[in-house]
Amino acid sequence: MHASHSRRCAALAVAVQQGLFTDDSLSAMLMDLDQIDAVVTHIQSEAGYPASSLHTVAVKANPVGKVLQVFKDRGMGAEAASLGELAQALHVGFTPDKIVFDSPAKTLAELRYALQAGVAVNLDNFQELSRTAALTKEQPELLQPPAGQEQQLIGLRINPQVGELAQP
Repeated sequence: MHASHSRRCAALAVAVQQGLFTDDSLSAMLMDLDQIDAVVTHIQSEAGYPASSLHTVAVKANPVGKVLQVFKDRGMGAEAASLGELAQALHVGFTPDKIVFDSPAKTLAELRYALQAGVAVNLDNFQELSRTAALTKEQPELLQPPAGQEQQLIGLRINPQVGELAQP
């Protein structure tokens, strides 16, 4: 059995013994901070990525502020897929240059909010590209980088059609 699995099982057993879980408990979240630390160290120092790489943690998978703080304090960025997640990342203290907004269906209001906040925005489809073009034509200042940032990043996600229905 893997050592981290054994550690997690032991932590769960202690939590049960201490009465942290009852029949009335609706949910619980236990995080292995040693494992988080080991993974972050590996990604940042041992995996061979360029030093300029921005590694992000999904806010959706780690919504608790104290857990996000651990990642932030280790120099990680945040990946937000909704305005709520974006607000949580900003609230925890991630700086805009360490946040990527990756919602799969961004409205005009969401795009405006994200660009005004100065976070990197990945556009997922032609509709978002059109919305962003119209928005930045109307408000060109949205393309200006926030104070302390070199540039306002807008990415375009490309999903090539692959599989049996793909055309050569």
